[in-house]
Amino acid sequence: MRSPSFCGFVVLLAGAAAAQTTMYTSANRPYQSTVWLQSMVRSRAGHLFVVYTDPFRPPQNDIAVGRSTDGGRTWNMQWQTGFAALAATDLGNNSPAVAIDDQDNLHLVWCHVGVDDNSWSNHYLRWDASRQAWGPEVALNSPARRQRYNGIAVDSRNQVWILTNTGFWLGFLQRSNVPYAADHVFNNFSPPLATSLNFEHMHMIVDALDRLHIGFYNFGASWSNYHLWIDPGASSPAWSAMATFGTPNSGADFYTALAADLAGNVYCVYGVETPGVSSGPDPYWELRKWDGITTAWSSPIAVGKTTRTNLSQGGKDNDCAFLAAACDETTGELYFTYRDLDTGTFRLLRWRDGNPAPTPYATLMTTGSKPANTLNYFMHPQIRGTLFPYFNRASVELHISYEVGDETASTPNYTLFLDRFPVGSLKSLAAPRLGTAFPLDISALADAGKSYVLGLSMTGIQPGIALQNRFLPLVPDSLFFVTVQNLVPSLFRGFQGVLDGSGMARASLVIPNAPALVNLALHAAFVTWTGTAGLSTISNPLTFTIAP
Repeated sequence: MRSPSFCGFVVLLAGAAAAQTTMYTSANRPYQSTVWLQSMVRSRAGHLFVVYTDPFRPPQNDIAVGRSTDGGRTWNMQWQTGFAALAATDLGNNSPAVAIDDQDNLHLVWCHVGVDDNSWSNHYLRWDASRQAWGPEVALNSPARRQRYNGIAVDSRNQVWILTNTGFWLGFLQRSNVPYAADHVFNNFSPPLATSLNFEHMHMIVDALDRLHIGFYNFGASWSNYHLWIDPGASSPAWSAMATFGTPNSGADFYTALAADLAGNVYCVYGVETPGVSSGPDPYWELRKWDGITTAWSSPIAVGKTTRTNLSQGGKDNDCAFLAAACDETTGELYFTYRDLDTGTFRLLRWRDGNPAPTPYATLMTTGSKPANTLNYFMHPQIRGTLFPYFNRASVELHISYEVGDETASTPNYTLFLDRFPVGSLKSLAAPRLGTAFPLDISALADAGKSYVLGLSMTGIQPGIALQNRFLPLVPDSLFFVTVQNLVPSLFRGFQGVLDGSGMARASLVIPNAPALVNLALHAAFVTWTGTAGLSTISNPLTFTIAP
């Protein structure tokens, strides 16, 4: 007889609504910060903040900050508007980025565009959480040509870092004079960034050991992506040698997305241009890990690829402003997004160090279409994850926001969406040995009281099992159905049940004392759900090998 839990699992296959929220819709273009900037953060109380731009006074772009006090389910997208008053001749503001410190002060940086291409400048504002008020607007540099790009990050000492352009794409790094930037003063950091390099599409993060990392595109002679890092706390800080990604001198490898885990490692997802093509979107994407101990980059791992037939829409390149990456605060796994231009869908993938390749986690924007000459979608995904901010590791959900818009319609319609995915962790508590009960720790902190099913597979974790628009990282082989149908409960103890009040459960695999099982590799993962809300958590895959 099939158990009630298995019947519930079958219901998951039939589908239920994903946790997607419409944040904001406008006939103008309310785009978020693109790939090189961070636009979403979380406070200690669990409030989410998102920064975006919208032409409230067309054609000027204005900055707005939205807030959600219920984990992203509902939003007040007009929480803060009406920042700097602009001259009527100015073109407006763009490229905003936001960070938060451990006192919940918000730190906002953006680019102000004056009357022409020679009058760009970067500006800073600080929201004082104790006073519930914004401080004075600070001009970080004088107006100059194309000071478009910026980044912002807060380290564990609550020092605020700002990365800007000083004109003509030269990178410039500043640090707050005091913690929390309480006096609104920033000092030039020394040693400075190399003045001989072009810095474009910059992305800056701080790792778990307070080392600063910058990914950027150099459009000079090399046309590729690079990475630099520095330890500001060293006795004699010095910038690292440049690490090169992509294919230098073979095309414009535009974008990188950086993320950091809790162990001091950093990850980079980046686009790679077709050799010999100097412009247009990157047709495939790669992933590398920077080891926080050896400070060396791994070999590239293929992420995805698309054909070049779908890269131009209405005469416009659909460039790679749709990469984002973050590490989950509870498992340390890397999550990242990119758009599959062959299908038009927006993919979310998951990767853990040691896995040969990323595994599908979810398909976002399932209503998206294959790019065509009559339709132009803009996607600017943002994942709120580890180190945004550094200290905030208590989250039990991933938050992914992105924009979908059709600018060719007679009445354009642009929408910001938020997808929420609860995070589950599956861990082993001992070595899997013959003649023992191998314990497994199930944790889904957001799912207290919900049903769960733990499954096993002998044949791997790819391509996974589609559950609605997400993927359970197991192969549906014979062992999988034996476990999820609870056919041998004496061997698979606690593989089905209900999570306790803390969102926890314990299961165990009873391993027979059979020498033939030695060196057998098995794969495990679990799901949680409720009968009314449907699928909630899909855990990380756990792979283990039976020992004597």
